Amino acid sequence: MADVLSLAAPVLLLAVIFFILLAVFYKAVKTFRFNSFMKSLAYDLALHYIHSVPTRPPTVSGIYEGREVSVDVISDGSQKNHEFTRVRVFHTGAIENEFTMGDSCYFEGSVGARNIDSGNPELDRRFKIRCTDIAKTRKYLDEQIQEKMLAAGIPFTVGKHEVVSLLPGKSTDKDRVVKTLNFLIFAAYKADKISL
Repeated sequence: MADVLSLAAPVLLLAVIFFILLAVFYKAVKTFRFNSFMKSLAYDLALHYIHSVPTRPPTVSGIYEGREVSVDVISDGSQKNHEFTRVRVFHTGAIENEFTMGDSCYFEGSVGARNIDSGNPELDRRFKIRCTDIAKTRKYLDEQIQEKMLAAGIPFTVGKHEVVSLLPGKSTDKDRVVKTLNFLIFAAYKADKISL
């Protein structure tokens, strides 16, 4: 019995070391895959790939379709540390308070905001719309943006200087990121037209 136990300890130790190395290798492969995706995205869209801090995910930014854009990774700051691929397109509209079209994950921290109906039952079924400035939000939600929202199905926030959408995790789906960028470019042009 003592012989079995004396043999089991080193085998157990080797198994633990193996699984630790496997986890480190898996994380390294995922990081390499994401960084390669971001390099490819930057190259394909003629944007800048910025990876200045090796322990942080890279950023892709620059001018795409005539708009300043950025794709990076953010964390929600919770104990679970959920990560999101943040896709941003900047606008020049006069927006003091953000408004959001999406699901409940987009409403964290929307202090003072309230839900409104768009007047379009299909849009209201698929999106929750939350804002503090009802007049500007209704002005923004014209028929053209409603059609684009329904076709794209992309939740987003119109902020003071940018239109943002969060994709779950570190997205490596180029079609999804490009589709999101193209939709947000349209949404940013709509935001440009909002005046005080």
